[in-house]
Amino acid sequence: MALVSALLLAAAPASPASLIPELQPLAFVAGSCWRGTFADGRQTDTHCFTPIYGGAFIRDVHVVEGAPAPYSGETLYRWEPELGRIEYDYYASDGAHSSGGVRPAANGLSFPEEARRAPDGSEMYIRSSWTRDGDDAYVVLAERMQGEVWHRLFEMRMVRVGPAPAAR
Repeated sequence: MALVSALLLAAAPASPASLIPELQPLAFVAGSCWRGTFADGRQTDTHCFTPIYGGAFIRDVHVVEGAPAPYSGETLYRWEPELGRIEYDYYASDGAHSSGGVRPAANGLSFPEEARRAPDGSEMYIRSSWTRDGDDAYVVLAERMQGEVWHRLFEMRMVRVGPAPAAR
């Protein structure tokens, strides 16, 4: 019984108390790893969200497996008091990076338009949303601006697969 209790505690997501109040909209992902499968059925994307520095930040480390080339990235979420919102900075293994804001939405989060900059300086405009699907899943919808029209990049259901690594 003690072993079962220990395993359940290890798999539990971070408690909302482990985050500063301003980061509470991200509490549902904090402390857990989540995995989704791309539409091709061969590639997966795994994200692990770890509260760091006393819950003042959340680190999201992700890895895409099954892709033709290795791809991974890291995002840091933080509260930006001057803007009154959660902000993030994303850095990718291919040298691209982006920054943007996060807004609470009816049943999840909204990531309004951002410019993703490639190493060659080119930009791609993206927006996305995360919609909760029960306690152990959420759906990501990502769109890309082409001309004056938003087009779907992908939709993926992310499922909780275990605890995130402990903060170092």
